[in-house]
Amino acid sequence: MSTQPAPLARLSISLPSELMARLDVMVAERGLPSRSQMIAELIRHELAEHSAERPDAVLAGTITLIYRAESGRVRHALAQTQLGYVKEVISAQNVFLEDDQAMEVLLVQGPFER
Repeated sequence: MSTQPAPLARLSISLPSELMARLDVMVAERGLPSRSQMIAELIRHELAEHSAERPDAVLAGTITLIYRAESGRVRHALAQTQLGYVKEVISAQNVFLEDDQAMEVLLVQGPFER
């Protein structure tokens, strides 16, 4: 596994000064070290949104739930929901935490429309 950072490409943009000022505020509020990182985040977000607009797009992600381990109702509802999405739930992992808490992590993949 490589620890090398991904190669960078340079991009130059021109913005209205008001938009640049708003961008600077957003960079500061998010605690990012540079405008470049903020713009990269915005582009990643828009690319994900664009991909999701295609009905044939396949998406993947995780769903993490934390609940009281003693709650049989929650476990039953979770099992029923997983059965309803059996093609989309790739894997499920249950971990018992402290203070009667449980964490369920679902790995999911499927078409955007589902």
